Amino acid sequence: MKESFKLEDKNRLLVLIVTTLGAFMTPFDTSAVNLAIPSIGFDLGGELVLLSWIPVAYLLALTAFLVVSGRLGDVRGRRPLYVVGTLIFTFASALSSLCNSLYQLITARVGQGIGASMMSGNSVAFVTSAFPSSQRGKAVGIITAATYTGLSIGPVLGGFLISEFGWRSIFYLNVPIGLTTALLCHFKTYERFQDRDRASLDVLGALSLIISLSSILASISLSRMAIISRQHVLGLTSIGVLFLLLFILVEKRFAKEPLVDVRLFTKNRLFAFSNLTAVLHYAGSYGIGFLMSLHLQLILRLGPYQAGLIMLSQPFLMAVVSPLSGYLSDRVEPRLISSIGLVIMTAAILVLSGVSNETTTHTIVLTLIVLGFGYGLFSSPNTNAVMGSVPKESLGVGSGMLATMRFLGQSLSLALVTFVLTSSVSADILIVGKEQLNVSVDELLFGVRAALQICAVISAAAAMVSMARGKMLRVDLSRASSLS
Repeated sequence: MKESFKLEDKNRLLVLIVTTLGAFMTPFDTSAVNLAIPSIGFDLGGELVLLSWIPVAYLLALTAFLVVSGRLGDVRGRRPLYVVGTLIFTFASALSSLCNSLYQLITARVGQGIGASMMSGNSVAFVTSAFPSSQRGKAVGIITAATYTGLSIGPVLGGFLISEFGWRSIFYLNVPIGLTTALLCHFKTYERFQDRDRASLDVLGALSLIISLSSILASISLSRMAIISRQHVLGLTSIGVLFLLLFILVEKRFAKEPLVDVRLFTKNRLFAFSNLTAVLHYAGSYGIGFLMSLHLQLILRLGPYQAGLIMLSQPFLMAVVSPLSGYLSDRVEPRLISSIGLVIMTAAILVLSGVSNETTTHTIVLTLIVLGFGYGLFSSPNTNAVMGSVPKESLGVGSGMLATMRFLGQSLSLALVTFVLTSSVSADILIVGKEQLNVSVDELLFGVRAALQICAVISAAAAMVSMARGKMLRVDLSRASSLS
């Protein structure tokens, strides 16, 4: 009996280690790539809208495949999906380091997004199934802290690597971390999975959801590019809406085992409002990293390493606060903690929206610290609320849906800030060779400030939705515990 408990404890630790490594790797890559965008533009050439597709292509693929990846984890097991996803992400990272054009890099980033969807869509469910409900918030908080640690180290280590070895080096780093994570997960962890033979994948629902999300997100992101007409954008949007309606019809009427139980949104207020809060939160916050990277390097004329040190302040606080807020959410109503975090974030974004070319770096650092504190208060409790509101057999879907909301919000945020920036300047922002931007600092600064003001409004809306989600009663927690 004691040996069995020791084996369970060892497995829980190893599961937490491999998911923590994955939770570190993907955000590190994301934050480092955001910082590298000016350097990539100087090397490969391209206008701002095309350069924005370096993060957008990754997020589009990640968002489109997340729910399907989560459901596949429910059907075939979270552990094998996590291993395969890690290997795909690692291979695509190696390809990204070898690219000689923006189009090649964007294609490789799609591959990274597909691999990351398998990791992100199953990591929280993998941990949730391994840990008892009384330790769920703490475990989720550790994973969230690893995510924010990756975001923290990304700007600093990424800035150093870009300055010393070029932008390709940030992709090299993923290879040893990814291989270590995949091998450790495959050979050293196990998963108690009993329903594998009885479950099945709703293929029609999966295809319709992937086509719908891909079309809608692509239409938003392509709307500012000269290579596609307005009619094509409307066509993509129409396809996305039609396949979304098809997906809803299939899930409600025809699917024997739905990819997404629509009742989770229509009957489960906590689940629905927590996911909506996540969409608004990330739509209002994710683009800030992209904006600050441009502001620090192109307006304040700082180097990548200096800019990275400044941007470190936000995710550092996120990494410190998130495990504490996750622990607290096991004892205090998650809605209150998350909502307070969103209010703090809104205030910080409003302060950032007043930046100018004379704003001191100290002011920016202090504001980013406050932003990171609010961010850390929000994420873990919101995740705990979602995972505590779904039954055991839907943990993968719950995890995948929450991750989908997160990355959908991030994709919308990047599309929004890119739209505002390009609408604010009188000419396309070109970065070719080592030449300067062909746009005035005043125009670019106006666009950055306008985008930040819109982000503050969206963040305020997220706070209101968060408060409206209702209470997570101790009865509900007990019910969730019995199901998990």
